[in-house]
Amino acid sequence: STVTVNVTDVNRLDARGAWLGASNVSSLSFPMVVEDGEWRIAQAPNALIVPAAWFDLRFRQVALYFFEPTAQVLVPEPVYVPTGEQLTSSLVRGLLAGPQPGDAQISRTFLPAGLQLAGVSVPVSEEGVAEITLEGDPGALASEAAPMVLAQLAWTLRQDPDVRSFRLTIGDEPVGLPQGAAQLSVDYGADFDPAVINASQSVFGLRDGLVVDASGEPGTELLGPLSTTKYGLRDLSVDLLARRVAGVSSSGQEVLVADLGEPTSEAQEVISQGENLLKPVWDFENRLWLVDRRRTGAAVSVVVGEARSTVVVPGVSGEDVKAFLVSRDGSRVVAAIRGRASDRLVVGRVLRDGEGNVLSVTEAQTIAEGTADTLCCTAGHQPFQ
Repeated sequence: STVTVNVTDVNRLDARGAWLGASNVSSLSFPMVVEDGEWRIAQAPNALIVPAAWFDLRFRQVALYFFEPTAQVLVPEPVYVPTGEQLTSSLVRGLLAGPQPGDAQISRTFLPAGLQLAGVSVPVSEEGVAEITLEGDPGALASEAAPMVLAQLAWTLRQDPDVRSFRLTIGDEPVGLPQGAAQLSVDYGADFDPAVINASQSVFGLRDGLVVDASGEPGTELLGPLSTTKYGLRDLSVDLLARRVAGVSSSGQEVLVADLGEPTSEAQEVISQGENLLKPVWDFENRLWLVDRRRTGAAVSVVVGEARSTVVVPGVSGEDVKAFLVSRDGSRVVAAIRGRASDRLVVGRVLRDGEGNVLSVTEAQTIAEGTADTLCCTAGHQPFQ
């Protein structure tokens, strides 16, 4: 009366297609009944259960775009959706589902709760216009939130090559578009680019311990203190707008921060008794992330202005950290961890309040394992963005 199927290497996705990681499930059981002389499954699990090879052929990785807590830039949340004609519909449904429960301090949506897709799909015309019709209260969408909603839709829908523009209707009322346009291009929302639209494209480096502009443009001599006074730097990191620079001393014990091009400014020592500091990292809100590779394990801290605070990152703090990064949108930390048998690439999510203050970081999850030569940005289906 029961059939059991043994399974290995089980991974799970939620209803939106977000990766939930490995599962300890080793078998699946199905109660059986006889109908018309043939066996039938009486009750199946509430899930689509498929072999990995089938999944690889029929699903693709995309991103649903939400906002970080201060609503200044978008945050891409990777999900897997079916390929084919239903891609646009899957993307819209994913946005309507919103961020994962409990993620309010990581990402937020401006799409009002309770909206549902009218009909079974989002039709896309031959001209590439997606007609998004939602059921729900049109008054739930505040006028000041409309640009954010349109940006979320534009950035998410542009992943479908068949969609070039879209129209949005909620409860039979069209949502007003900028400049009275009849439809909105999927290129809308550049101001909310998670890569930071006004980030500098210049390349900076060190020459004889001094910070220099290595872009090769004439007249790019830097006049800041870290470019004119030899502090003996071994590493540097310039903020996204190329206004401030952080440098690590040759001993690896100090980090100096100064204006990049202001000759009258002074270098500020933000840490003076480190042991072996990695390259600093800036995020879009000019938070400076530091990792000190101490003998007792890595210590992570964040510098905002003149204040430095320790941040405990489970799975990173106390480990032998080889490299450390923070995504530009400030929502993720990524670290390469040296292990006894192999190295690990781990990622944790940054929790922040509505003012942008870092509250904590979730436990870092392993997304890839291997040696330094084989460690890649992805392992199996597990997303790394």
